[in-house]
Amino acid sequence: MSGGFDTAGAPRGLFRGWWVVTGAFVVHGFSFGAVYSFGAFLPSLEQTFGLSRTESGSMFSAAGGLYFLLGLVSGPLADRF
Repeated sequence: MSGGFDTAGAPRGLFRGWWVVTGAFVVHGFSFGAVYSFGAFLPSLEQTFGLSRTESGSMFSAAGGLYFLLGLVSGPLADRF
């Protein structure tokens, strides 16, 4: 006995799961990047749309709340399907 695993019938190439991991990493990177880069665009948004700091900050709060509420719905759906 050689002590190793028998890989004679194993498929060659990259495991499909790594493509899923890579895709999830990219999607999360873009989504979190878009959500948390809000502060970088805050001064130009305030100037362009004539918003106060409270009004523009409320947009970030609404986005965070929406993110949370959609997670409540999409989490159980992801677990089920």
